[in-house]
Amino acid sequence: MGKWTKIKDSLTVRVVASAGTIVAVATVAGAGVKWN
Repeated sequence: MGKWTKIKDSLTVRVVASAGTIVAVATVAGAGVKWN
């Protein structure tokens, strides 16, 4: 049970991290378009 929770947590962290990266890239790209 604990093992599955750990796997689920690491998967959640990974998804959140990748989502955050996508948002950051989109924000930077949007700002770049705005400035040009």
